[in-house]
Amino acid sequence: MKNFKISIVLFILLNVFNLNTSAQDNIMYNMRRLPQFHKDNVARQPDCKLYIGIPGISSAFVSAHHSGFTFKDVIVPDPIHTDSFMIDLDGIEAAMSEKNYLSTTAEFDILSFGFRLPNSYYFSFGISNKTNMNFQYPRSIVEIRNGNYREDGTPLDFTFGYDVTNYMETSFGLSKEFFNNMSVGMRVKLLSGMANVDARNIGVQWYTDLDYYDYTFKTDMLIRAATIESFPSVSNLSITSDSALTDYLDRMINVVDSSMTERANALSESRIGDAGLGQILLGRNFGLGFDFGYEYQINKYFNVSASINDIGFIKWKANTLQAQQNGEFKFTGLDAAEYISNYYEAENADVSLLSEALTDLTDSLTSYSATAIFSNDAYKTRLTSKLYAGATFSPVKWFDLGLLYRGTLYNKSLFSATTLSANTHFMRGWGFSMSYTIMDGLYNNIGAGLVTKFGPLQFYIMSDNIAPFYWAANDSPRAEEWIRNTKRITFHTGLNFTICGSKKDIPLLE
Repeated sequence: MKNFKISIVLFILLNVFNLNTSAQDNIMYNMRRLPQFHKDNVARQPDCKLYIGIPGISSAFVSAHHSGFTFKDVIVPDPIHTDSFMIDLDGIEAAMSEKNYLSTTAEFDILSFGFRLPNSYYFSFGISNKTNMNFQYPRSIVEIRNGNYREDGTPLDFTFGYDVTNYMETSFGLSKEFFNNMSVGMRVKLLSGMANVDARNIGVQWYTDLDYYDYTFKTDMLIRAATIESFPSVSNLSITSDSALTDYLDRMINVVDSSMTERANALSESRIGDAGLGQILLGRNFGLGFDFGYEYQINKYFNVSASINDIGFIKWKANTLQAQQNGEFKFTGLDAAEYISNYYEAENADVSLLSEALTDLTDSLTSYSATAIFSNDAYKTRLTSKLYAGATFSPVKWFDLGLLYRGTLYNKSLFSATTLSANTHFMRGWGFSMSYTIMDGLYNNIGAGLVTKFGPLQFYIMSDNIAPFYWAANDSPRAEEWIRNTKRITFHTGLNFTICGSKKDIPLLE
């Protein structure tokens, strides 16, 4: 059983890696012995005067997050058959918001380093590949089981969204310490968009007339994409014919499929050289981003800090396609009197009468009025901005307690998380942290992180929620309850080459 659980955890982590997706974890913010902690706040200067991320393995971060229901909300004991379970639709609906999100993120550093400069400056540089993937779905997909009628006349909102962005990031960071107790920093990010699908608004509104119960469906959709392969060339093409729209969408889907296959083959064969390093890092889909940070040491016990990351955009110009569609359909039902005028006809109705009614119903459905507009115009997407605000209390030099707020701005919504942490810094280059995060209304996110150093090599591993790993190693009811009520899984590991000033480091570089 334990091997089976370990296999499940590894399967989840490997599949998130395959998505090649980007974010940072909360526990790392106060792990001062780890050079990468400055990624969350560019003003903070690592203890080691030099670090070099081992190329390709210096930082690998993955996470999966669901803002809606948990497994515990879905499967409950059957109240009648005590040895069975059932799907609890009421529990699922109660746990959902109007908008719910499923996200997978990851970040892979290709090259990174940082070092101290004279006059209390610290410089950092990094090249990484990032992808963000988000899927949005509405609570109405569960509410519909109770019917479509609403007394206030508001519609059932079936608005879905999906977006995925893959890009290369080249960053330059610089921080400066003032008066031995305050530091500020800024990071500039040059972005090169590789591929994007932005379909954050795929909406269908279902209205029900309060008097006659007629149905009105209104659609509003905007899909934008940029891929490796070129889309069919269009210039503000307007399509109103159903058959013409179907033919064009088939061509577009084939292009997207071949583009994703080509991208996967290119990555698996490491064909970066075919496009040229310059085109990979600063391609035709150029973007720009900024990070800003601040840190202030109030006294020897208290420290406060704040940062805002990923303020920026990517402009997609190469191999783009935009599709916008608006439409409306009204269904008033079928008049039974047109098919059956008396009891005798109803009693002797045959298949032909049913076939006639179904034909009329089908004809009414094809009366859908919509216009689709296609273009190859350029467009912009914004980065997912993050806000950090933290404070620490250090009763002794080697230990501190941390409080962190993290806000993530996505699709005009703010997602918040609050983290409490206990952090030890018992040796230079070493550290251990435990964290407790409140997020999505759950209070069971317990994290742990470890940083070790042997000579100049530093290894680290951490997670904001160790529930999957605890569950894989234990068969207790507590472990089962924990994993059933989990909404977020993270995993972060890497290897650095560091020079911290210790005699155990390489003497020639001291």
